[in-house]
Amino acid sequence: MKNIYDLQDIEFVEMDLGKIEAEAVTMLEEELGKPLYPGAPERLLMLCLLSIIIQQRALINDTGKQNLLAFSRETYLERIGDLVGEEREKHAYAYTTLKFTLSTALNFVHIIPKGTKVTADGLVYFEVEEDVEIPIGETEVETIAKCTAPGAIGNGFLPGQINQIVKPFPFFQSVENTTMSYGGLDEESDDQLRQKIHEAPEGFSTAGPDGAYKYYARKASPLIIDVEAHSPSPGVVEVVPLLENGDIPTDEIIEQVYEICNSKEIRPLTDKLVVSKPPVVYYDLNVEYWISEENKPFINQINQNVIEAISEYELWQKSKLGRDINPSKLIEMLMRAGAKRVNVISPAFLKLEKTQIAHLRNKDIVYKGVEND
Repeated sequence: MKNIYDLQDIEFVEMDLGKIEAEAVTMLEEELGKPLYPGAPERLLMLCLLSIIIQQRALINDTGKQNLLAFSRETYLERIGDLVGEEREKHAYAYTTLKFTLSTALNFVHIIPKGTKVTADGLVYFEVEEDVEIPIGETEVETIAKCTAPGAIGNGFLPGQINQIVKPFPFFQSVENTTMSYGGLDEESDDQLRQKIHEAPEGFSTAGPDGAYKYYARKASPLIIDVEAHSPSPGVVEVVPLLENGDIPTDEIIEQVYEICNSKEIRPLTDKLVVSKPPVVYYDLNVEYWISEENKPFINQINQNVIEAISEYELWQKSKLGRDINPSKLIEMLMRAGAKRVNVISPAFLKLEKTQIAHLRNKDIVYKGVEND
């Protein structure tokens, strides 16, 4: 399926100001039967009206683009989504894994009731969504808990911080989260909704083709920006999701992807489904750069541009599964930032497998000074 972001821009009406002005002057000269030189009152009046025509043409172009998925936005985009049954997610809830510990081992199955709430600060609460059993003779159990409030407010609680139970049950000793809470989202962005609509036709059948598995996997969370689906061995399908900003999926999101894709209405009967985290390939940045003599007055700004370009490259490198570690892209970004010459000591080019993701480990960026062309 073609990437909608690679499509060429489109215009429904001519927007070249020079061409429009030339056509308008020619038409007016024919009507008046005389040449209109620059400064002629009739020509100046026409140019005033021409600005209104240009604005109208811009509106015509923009209105036409709202009918196309690649360029549509906001409410217009939502109406396109209606055609394929896709809606904008108004919010998403954060999840985490809780570990409950009993004060003693019991000779019967102990049940932690559905709805048990735990908090870190008395402001944000996480709730157990179903009854959890602690087997006979065991004192610990882990389960997934959902934030009671939607949005990003539930994100970012580190392991061990969610440790206060609201209503203790018999034999309760302690509780804590074992994973960082993640997955909360205030509202799905236009880009996320556009991607869902683009992939919606893949969901018109069960998840047999790789595109269908990708489509259904994205439904697990609006935070998923990329998915790889492949068959590592006969009868086995591996689905590998990636989160926004190149983050590795949490156990909770992995479980959500599995539950959706493994549904009997979606997964072909003969497929064995595996949902995995992307293997991380670490790389180091060791870069030297020089600035041209003629740009010496702008050294501070260029140095700042280089720092921003490095951050942009780091994000670009980890925003797609299987994206090769490519120092040529880094050089391009640094040259565009204002560097005259760039020496990339590391990383060297490295081709990644389609499920791998590249993460930066260490960076050493050295400004080497000014030199002549």
